[in-house]
Amino acid sequence: VKAHYINEDDERDELFSLHNRIIGGHKVSIVTLNTSWLSCGHRADVNFLMFPTIILKEAINRIKDSDCKIIMLHHPLSYFKEFNSIELEDLIHKEFNLMFSGHIHREQIMTKFAGNNGIYSNTTQATLTFDKDAEIGYSLIEYNIDEGSEIIVNRASYSRKDYCFTE
Repeated sequence: VKAHYINEDDERDELFSLHNRIIGGHKVSIVTLNTSWLSCGHRADVNFLMFPTIILKEAINRIKDSDCKIIMLHHPLSYFKEFNSIELEDLIHKEFNLMFSGHIHREQIMTKFAGNNGIYSNTTQATLTFDKDAEIGYSLIEYNIDEGSEIIVNRASYSRKDYCFTE
């Protein structure tokens, strides 16, 4: 277990991090983007955020030889300024197999195909929140690297009435 979670070779920067692992004989690379670097906290983030595409391209160049590429970002792509969102989406959908984001505190799961490439995208609901009307829950994703198209989503939501998670 320790080999999957702790790695001295992980690369960390102010705007992104890279995590390479060997799982089941496959090289799996996880890129995390700090999409909150322009978030100020006292206005809505929608259409105000930007992320430098040159930084994303740098991360992509470092994981070219990976069998499975995963990207994680706090904000969904729709929160970025339109021109930046389009550039980011083009790069991400071309280069990554899976994309995970959050922030909106409700679940959106989609598989998107453009041309000859596709991506599984999961924007998940909050696991913790102070908003009493928000949906709380989690998803466990099973991805078959060999098949590349087999994805199983196991999700659970918290029932405020029953004080427990239900599938």
